Amino acid sequence: MPIKNAPVKKDKLTDAEKKKIKQDNKAKANPGKAADKKAKNDAKREGRKESGSQKTFA
Repeated sequence: MPIKNAPVKKDKLTDAEKKKIKQDNKAKANPGKAADKKAKNDAKREGRKESGSQKTFA
């Protein structure tokens, strides 16, 4: 009989991993848009850093 509590390796991707792959594929397809989006997001991060705000997920 197999052990019920034996660790089983999952072969499915998590939602976060799927999202990352999708983002990478979009960046490959549209490098110009990806660069613009990166610049915009970096500016947002800098603004949050300067204001001292922190992202929290409750």
